[in-house]
Amino acid sequence: MDVTDLLARAVEAGASDLHLAAGQIPMLRLDGELQRMDLPPFGADALSEAMAGVLDDQQRGQWAQGDELDLAMELPALGRFRLNLFRQLNGPAVTFRLIPGRIATLDELDLVDVFQAVAPCRDGLILVGGPTGSGKSSTLATLLDQLNRERALHNYPGRSCRSYPQQPAQPGQPAGGWPP
Repeated sequence: MDVTDLLARAVEAGASDLHLAAGQIPMLRLDGELQRMDLPPFGADALSEAMAGVLDDQQRGQWAQGDELDLAMELPALGRFRLNLFRQLNGPAVTFRLIPGRIATLDELDLVDVFQAVAPCRDGLILVGGPTGSGKSSTLATLLDQLNRERALHNYPGRSCRSYPQQPAQPGQPAGGWPP
């Protein structure tokens, strides 16, 4: 099974996540619920080989040493994905999170009041918490995107929303935000 084909199926189905694990049937997260795909389980060797195809040399080296990997990748025909590669009792596993092609607006996420409360803050730490799939990364990306549009800032949102596309600050201002 080719990972790109599985990601294409996930995108087509409107899934938020694709879960692959050795000895397990591939699963999609649809509307917050895990659903098995109509496919056979991945063997440990087959999954390791499939993942080697999407990693660069440095990442393959880290993975071979037993490190857990968190990274983002883009497939031009499909979009951006956040990946978490890890090992379980049965062998390797990976979760792909589909990243929207654009950052949602404050209105779309009903965050106008939240933005008005945090926008005046000049320094500090803002935490966004919640269960898997509740919109933490989307919330942070939207708030930071709006802040960057309104004023030049340097902010660091942590690893989860760095994979979102970032817009520069207002013309004539340096872009805020995070490293690529």
